[in-house]
Order: sequence, then C-alpha cells, then structure tokens
Amino acid sequence: MRKIFLFITIFLLILQSLVFAQENYTINDIFSLALKRAEKVKIAEENITISKEGTYKALSALLPTVTAFGKYTEYSKEKLFNNQIIQPDRSKIWGITIEEKLSLGGKEFTAYAVARDSLIKTEHDVNSFKEQYLLKVSQDLYTYLKAKKNS
Repeated sequence: MRKIFLFITIFLLILQSLVFAQENYTINDIFSLALKRAEKVKIAEENITISKEGTYKALSALLPTVTAFGKYTEYSKEKLFNNQIIQPDRSKIWGITIEEKLSLGGKEFTAYAVARDSLIKTEHDVNSFKEQYLLKVSQDLYTYLKAKKNS
C-alpha cells in the first residue's frame, strides 16, 4: 500500500512539473518543428535526391569514356637475327582512348533535358506538399486554440 502511495505521489509531482514547464511557441516555431519532424516531408525531400541522381545518370551519357591500358612483358633473353632484334628482353605497350558515343537523333540530350525538367518538377511538388502540410498544421493549430479559448 505504501509503495502505491509513493508511486502516485511521484507520478503527480512529475505531472505537475510538466504542466508548469510548458513552453510558448510562435507560429514560426510550430511550422519549423512540423517540417523537421514530419516523416512525409522527409520522404518527399528524398524524391529530390532521387531526381538529382537521375539527372546525373542522364548527364553521364553525354560525357566521354576514357580508358587507359598498359602491358609489360619480360622475356627470358633478347633474340637477334643478322644483328637485328627480333625479340627484345622486355616490351612495354600503353595507351589512352577517349570515346564519345552520341546518337544522330540526340536521345542523350533529350534524356538529359527530361531528367532536368523532372528535377524541377519534383522540387515544385515538394514545395507544394510542404505548403499543403503547413496549411493543415495551421488549421489544426487554429482548431486547438479555438477549443482552448472556449473551454
């Protein structure tokens, strides 16, 4: 019985301290907290990252491909025939190739333009979603304040 009474007393003290420790928030504080803590907003912002990666992928088709190669061979000994070398004691071959592949129809440029436009659209969609979310937050806040005033 004594343990229950002690538990209820501690619980009431903690509850009372929480009631007196209320913070006052401005509308800007509420909006910034809502945007920081909303999982749906974070998911929408991830769509921007995905669109950026799509733009980088489309851009990569426009960039040239650079390839470097090399070969080193060492033979057991140098071979001569009529004082001419027919097999050296070692051989080195190296080189660099640069390739650019573009289609005549310009599909790479079109794909890049579409990816870039998709990124812009995604950014607008995320901003629109945030505005709708903040409108819902402001409506809920208004309802809460109205109910608090009437009670």
